Amino acid sequence: MEAEQRNLVMRILKTALSLFVAATVLGPFVALSAYAATILAAAVVAP
Repeated sequence: MEAEQRNLVMRILKTALSLFVAATVLGPFVALSAYAATILAAAVVAP
């Protein structure tokens, strides 16, 4: 029972860590994409 619990905790920690890494890696790309989309939209809308 105790080993099972420890396994679950380890799995949760690993999942949290991979999510954190994914957010750290993808975050800037998402921000840049939103920034570029905003600039493009402004360029298209502006006369």
